[in-house]
Amino acid sequence: MDLESTIIAVSSPPGPSALGLIRLSGQDAGLVLKTLCEGASIQQRCIQHVRLVLAEYCIPTTVLCMPGPHSYTTEDTLELQVPGNPLLLEHIIDSMVEAGKRLGLAARRAYPGEFTFRAWHYGRLSLDGAEAVASLIAAESAEELVAARHAFEGAIGQSLLPVADQLADVLALLETGIDFSDE
Repeated sequence: MDLESTIIAVSSPPGPSALGLIRLSGQDAGLVLKTLCEGASIQQRCIQHVRLVLAEYCIPTTVLCMPGPHSYTTEDTLELQVPGNPLLLEHIIDSMVEAGKRLGLAARRAYPGEFTFRAWHYGRLSLDGAEAVASLIAAESAEELVAARHAFEGAIGQSLLPVADQLADVLALLETGIDFSDE
């Protein structure tokens, strides 16, 4: 997977809503944003109110700035809150990708799960944590949500620690018996 590109994706649920969320993550996230937003800056953790300027639209936008390494992916991460029309969200992403390419930046749409992959790759999440995030997203019932939450909190691993300790003791005794079998 390409870890150099700035990735962009809708991070709100599918369908129309009052607010839609678009997330950008990568070393050039701020540059991509500045090409389309008047007065945007990501030099510090903050919330900004800016105007997203597209060819035919001027959209009031709230931007949450999370500079790396103190973000989910450990990279510069931006989250835009815009009106939640699915067509508008897709148009904004296309415009950001095009703006990045015009500047010679590696900006592209994120693959499903790529933000969590980057969080795992850069050590922000364990593999179990990344799998738990996928389970939380895919949950279709209250029971599945509870199970995914327990997995995310590490409850399953914590409950297995005593068993793992006992198995380690048995293995140590077995290896000792093999090493000193002639005595």
